[in-house]
Amino acid sequence: MPLSLRWGNPMNEDFDVALGRMEKLAEAYKRGPLDGGHLSHRINLAEAWRSRLNLVANNGPLSLSRREVSIPRCDESADSEVELSYLRVMAFGYGDVGYGPYRAGVIAKNMGSTEGVGSFIRELWTRAHEDWKSGYEFLCERQVARLGASFATKLLYFSSPIDNRAPILDSIVSGWLWHHEVATKEAPIDSTAFDVEMYGRYISFVDKALELILPILSGIEVRDRGLVEYLIFQDRLFQRATWSFAPWVKFVD
Repeated sequence: MPLSLRWGNPMNEDFDVALGRMEKLAEAYKRGPLDGGHLSHRINLAEAWRSRLNLVANNGPLSLSRREVSIPRCDESADSEVELSYLRVMAFGYGDVGYGPYRAGVIAKNMGSTEGVGSFIRELWTRAHEDWKSGYEFLCERQVARLGASFATKLLYFSSPIDNRAPILDSIVSGWLWHHEVATKEAPIDSTAFDVEMYGRYISFVDKALELILPILSGIEVRDRGLVEYLIFQDRLFQRATWSFAPWVKFVD
């Protein structure tokens, strides 16, 4: 399904405030991009992930980049590879939160059993490769206990093809969308809720933003909806004055 798909936001179809900010973010990012682009952005992991991710021989700091996290072709992958890919997504999502491996295990059991991860992820991968809407509807249908909407979109993002990604929608991204008037009281975008129409409004904004910023970032970025989410995420960290935002955000006018 092409990126030109549009879902209407009856309250704010133009997204003027947010798109103006996205343009500034793209210009700043271009002045100080990551080596390898946003896919090289790394998340620091809690030590508890070391053995779960087969990193016992790695004595350095634990981290994962977006490029290193993906759900492989599930029709060609062994169950052990599919399960490891699930754990990598969960590690990327939990980062340095120490209870991440425990929660990932609980969610895996709620999928049916530890081995049941393979069946769930294979079905998600198949649906996500039809289009983002089919993948998201699968998550809405299943709603695995303890797998909230935010983490569900992380699994969906890494299951979907790069040229038709289903972007992550977590609380940090949702906060930015409200702050910049993409989300409104009449047309909310809530990272804690499963709602296809709501997620479609998010897709609509992301597609418009991607069309705007890709010409600015020509030659240094790929056509990945996750690029928009990455810029939003870093900007929100900067706005909240956390210590963990990327250095390029300081270039924003």
